[in-house]
Amino acid sequence: MRVRFSARDDAWSEWAPALRAACPEMHLDRDGDPATFDAIIYAPGGDITDFAPYANVRLVQSLWAGVERIVGNATLTQPLARMVDPGLRQGWRSIAPDGPCAPIWAWTAMPRTASGAMGRSRRWPRNAR
Repeated sequence: MRVRFSARDDAWSEWAPALRAACPEMHLDRDGDPATFDAIIYAPGGDITDFAPYANVRLVQSLWAGVERIVGNATLTQPLARMVDPGLRQGWRSIAPDGPCAPIWAWTAMPRTASGAMGRSRRWPRNAR
């Protein structure tokens, strides 16, 4: 399997050895003829913005859990998989309630807790968006 890696330059040195160790039969490349790739490993900041030339790609794997920067890309017609990390889920559990109301809590509280906009005052600033 030939896989195209598209992420920031500094991510290559971190991810390439781990990906190659996990899947030794994979041929991981940072560039090449788009028609020769079977999959793409993607993170925002990489050099791919147009997925149309990658007609033979069967999967785009995001290195991020959040995929909001890529799902609106009209040239992305391949299936997209996002990163799932048990540590990320555990981290949210430490501040979010569990149960059927958890998604509602996360949706309403995340901008206040994650953005840091409240600062030390614990008051939402009037000009916050």
